[in-house]
Amino acid sequence: APAPLTAPPVDAPAPAPEASAPVRPMAPEAPGSSGPGGPPATEVVAPPAPDPSLLAPPEDPFGGKDPADGLFAQGYLADSKGGSVVGTIPTAPQMPAAPAPGAPALPAFAPLGGGLAPDPGVAFRSALDAAFASRASGIPFVVVALRMDPAAPNAAHFGALESSLRASLRPSDRVLVDAPRKRAAVVLPSSGPEAAQALFGGLQDHLRSALGPDADRVLQSVAAVTVPDGQPFQTSADLLAYAFEG
Repeated sequence: APAPLTAPPVDAPAPAPEASAPVRPMAPEAPGSSGPGGPPATEVVAPPAPDPSLLAPPEDPFGGKDPADGLFAQGYLADSKGGSVVGTIPTAPQMPAAPAPGAPALPAFAPLGGGLAPDPGVAFRSALDAAFASRASGIPFVVVALRMDPAAPNAAHFGALESSLRASLRPSDRVLVDAPRKRAAVVLPSSGPEAAQALFGGLQDHLRSALGPDADRVLQSVAAVTVPDGQPFQTSADLLAYAFEG
């Protein structure tokens, strides 16, 4: 028997869309806030206008005048060309009074005291010049010149030789030493050859005390010459040239 006729299937109506929440526009963030994980927001403020008074050139405290002029007027500076004090030095209890008119000008700076140590060469040359000057009057003197070879091994003991030589001097004797070139000279004023022999004896004794058994070996390496009355030299400069330059 034929199948019964059935009505075609009818599609079910589609469900109605769900209503969504209204979308609101994003409000700007407040100053100083930041999003999650981001750096803090900062507000940029424009700098104030500069103060015109700060841009003006600084005022000259001296009014366009050289401050040194006032110091010169008070006598605190010296004229380097003339070498004299400019103006009048203020008088104080510990300072000398200003020089009288017409008196020689004071030095710009007073010595601080102490001074430099005297040059031993000056004393030696003065004594030698005086000995040459008195030679014409028949006053004898003796010059002893000593030297060592700077390249010789014994030259290392020249310091001990110099110390022994100085220890053997009389109060009136004068010595001049050139340590780098290992040379020395002694002037014995108002003395004859016997004074030179006494000098060598004292030198030997002091050197033996300082070096012991090595003293004789060092003395053998010393070349010494005695010059009575500075002869044959005519001037002290010629004798010095022989002792230190020859």
